[in-house]
Amino acid sequence: MYLSKYEEKILDGEEGLVLQEAYKVIVKVGEILGAERLVPISKAHVSGISYKNIGDHGLDFINTLVKKGGKFRCYTSLNPAAFDLTKWREFRVTKEYYKKQVKIISSLKAMGARTILSCTPYLINPPKKNEQIAWGESNAVLYANSILGARTNREGGPLVIYEAIAGKAPYFGLRRKEERKPELFVDLSKLPKTTHPGIIGFYIGLLLKKGVPYINGFRFRNEYDIRSFLAAIGASSSIGLVLIERLSPELKSYDTLGFEERVSIDMKDITQCMENFQSDDLSNSVIALGCPHLSVVEFRKILNIILNKEISRKLVLFTSRITYNLIKGIIRCLERKNVKVYTDTCMVVSPLFNKDVTIITDSVKAAYYLSSQGYKVHLVSREEAIRLSLVS
Repeated sequence: MYLSKYEEKILDGEEGLVLQEAYKVIVKVGEILGAERLVPISKAHVSGISYKNIGDHGLDFINTLVKKGGKFRCYTSLNPAAFDLTKWREFRVTKEYYKKQVKIISSLKAMGARTILSCTPYLINPPKKNEQIAWGESNAVLYANSILGARTNREGGPLVIYEAIAGKAPYFGLRRKEERKPELFVDLSKLPKTTHPGIIGFYIGLLLKKGVPYINGFRFRNEYDIRSFLAAIGASSSIGLVLIERLSPELKSYDTLGFEERVSIDMKDITQCMENFQSDDLSNSVIALGCPHLSVVEFRKILNIILNKEISRKLVLFTSRITYNLIKGIIRCLERKNVKVYTDTCMVVSPLFNKDVTIITDSVKAAYYLSSQGYKVHLVSREEAIRLSLVS
């Protein structure tokens, strides 16, 4: 790998031990993956900061970097934590658990992180087309690459931390235009317009596993359907970019698109996927929405649906604190109807629900990860989920 003289000095330890450690890691990763050089990054987003996920080993790793004087060299934001920082007692965690999660956040903040605690950094500080970033949350990676035209690989949490310290990342994979050209034509024209976009994405991920597909023949109704589709692809595969007809900005840069392989998907292909997330027991259930985190527009839509109706089943919504603070009036209206709204966390990385509860959700990503954690899940559309929360 080519390194500038300054980068070589950093690698030799002339700029401090933490920066040297970061460079050693990202250079080694780059060499293994065939990167020709390092590239500056303007933004980083660290995943895996929930104590539920990383435990004491993750906490120790972060604390060690702080004690060594580690500092982030670019704008760096954080994924959701294990609970809502202001309502943590509702999450059935011990005081010790609470302290350890707060320590993880405060340590990353001391290194310069922005504590947005959200899986949707693209709603808060979106990157521009062709901007080099390092994001570690799969749904965010797919949205940044596919809808905004930014450039990032799917990075692991520790690697993103090192890249944020270095302010650079190995130049390979989806950072290079040559690696972003679609390889496979995916035809969705046989699917009904009402097909759950998340289950389509989940099946595409299971089918392809990797690569850059071109998605054709399906009209997404709104922004959340797009985000649900991309999040589900990320849950079932290592795919980091899909190019979507009429939506992906970099499609305009290709004069011609030739495909060696074409795949057509119909309802019988994805029915089994849907059945995997269908619980028979809804007697003891809760409705959980917000994976990925809900936006301002989505909150308004939910409130409009339930405004003059009575809630009969527990409804829990997840969003970022930034969004929460923008719509406090809407939040008050929802809470008066006994709707729970949490920030800083989500249903997947928190211990909010008991295992004897069936979780009804519109998110395939959430259904997949929750079922793998031993929860009973029931996947429906957003409209059906809200209908199930209302008195019939």
